[in-house]
Amino acid sequence: MSNPLKALSNEQQNYWVDRISSCAIGESECKAETGATVEEIKDFMLDNEHELCPACCWYMPSDTFLNEDSEPEKTCDECRE
Repeated sequence: MSNPLKALSNEQQNYWVDRISSCAIGESECKAETGATVEEIKDFMLDNEHELCPACCWYMPSDTFLNEDSEPEKTCDECRE
């Protein structure tokens, strides 16, 4: 089955990336409005350079998972502070 989020226009995709990464209920809204599964949302966000931080459970830009030496970390920079 194809990911319903990838079929959206660029404007709609940008909306969902912003909504999911900046709103506590964004992921739930996305599931309800698009029919996407949790796994499809996770894949969609990764395609848009956002990762789910296991510590805070927020989708954060992928570059926030790099330390000051550009080495990968397990949590986002906000959780490492």
